[in-house]
Order: sequence, then structure tokens, then C-alpha cells
Amino acid sequence: MPKIFAATVAENYDYMADILTCAFEACLVETAYEAMTLADVARRAGIARNTIYNYVANKDDLLDLAVERTGLALSDVVADLMGSRAAARDRLVTLIDGIFHNVAKGKHLAITSCLIAVSGGRPESLPPSMRYVRDCFENILVDGFVKGEFQQSGELTLELIVGVLRAAATHILRLPHDVSQVRSEVVDMVLGYLSEERGHVPDYSAHQVEGGGKMKRDAANE
Repeated sequence: MPKIFAATVAENYDYMADILTCAFEACLVETAYEAMTLADVARRAGIARNTIYNYVANKDDLLDLAVERTGLALSDVVADLMGSRAAARDRLVTLIDGIFHNVAKGKHLAITSCLIAVSGGRPESLPPSMRYVRDCFENILVDGFVKGEFQQSGELTLELIVGVLRAAATHILRLPHDVSQVRSEVVDMVLGYLSEERGHVPDYSAHQVEGGGKMKRDAANE
């Protein structure tokens, strides 16, 4: 029987889930996921190594727990957005800011895994908190498209936006001081894409392609 740290078994589980998730995320700052062990997490959490097995069987379970907790943290942002009458672009920026807030707190891997879950697989197969986040993304994109704020919508659009956010989270893991800069670039990139007319192709008629894929202006136009 594991040691109880709270008044009830359910409260104890929530308490330990918070402790283990925080320890897991702290370990990720110093150790790659592949090299991390449950013993590392237990040591950081200040509990005996065997105790951790009362809550998770392996580190993949711990990642799933961190992802679910991150989804729950985003749920507060999502709940406000679902009932909001603000413009779709403003709601999308608020959702992006909620994601960046969690990234800035060190939840890089959890956020990245959360976004992978949101963009892939069948919605009905997602945990409730992940499904809620996905529904929010979809509702904002559809609403913006219907009202003419966005020129793009659909499954591919969602996956492209999530892909940009995943790349941003990975970048911030390497360069944590770049959070504000990356956030601004992501917002500009996403809103720019959504506002482009469907089927629009950039005009490269004044350019020629060099070796290596670089563009150069036609000499006649220089």
C-alpha cells in the first residue's frame, strides 16, 4: 500500500501526479527523454524509487500524464474561448499565447506531444482534454472562414498550424530566451497564411532560380 499524502486516495493521486509531473519536466531540462529514467524522476520528486511504480509503470506513462495535465491547464483558456464572441483571429492568438505560456514554463515535451495528439489520429480517440483543445482550434478556424476573416480552413490547415507550433516549442527548448521573438513570428506566420487567398501563388516572374534553390533577380530588372 503506497503512502498516502492527502485526505483521500483520489486527492493523493492528484497530489502525486502534480509532484511527478513537475519532477519529470524539471528532469527534461537537464536530460534528454531517451536517457531519462524513472529513478531520475523519483530522485527529483524526493520519493523512493519503488514508490513511483505505484503511479506509473514506465516513463511513457509519465509522459502521457504530463500531456494530460498540460491539456487540462489549457482547458481553462479553451473554456473562455469557446464562449467568446471575439473575432476569430483574436481567439486564435489567445490560444497560441496559452500554448506559449506553457512552453515558457518548461513544458516543451508535454506541449509538443499534446500538439501531436491534437493534429493526428481520430478526434474520438483523444483524451478529453486533448479533444477539447482540438475542438477549439477547429471551431475558431471554421468560424473565421465562415465570417470571411480567414481564407483557409480544414484538416490540413489545422495540421499546418500545429506543425508550426511544434517547431516553435522545439526551438524554444534549445533557445529559451527567444520565447517572445518566436511567439511574434508564429502569430505573424499563422495569421498571414490564414489571410492568403486560396490558390494564391507568389509571383516569381522577376526571378530566376540559382543552383541550391536560391532566388536571384533577372539581370534586366536589377
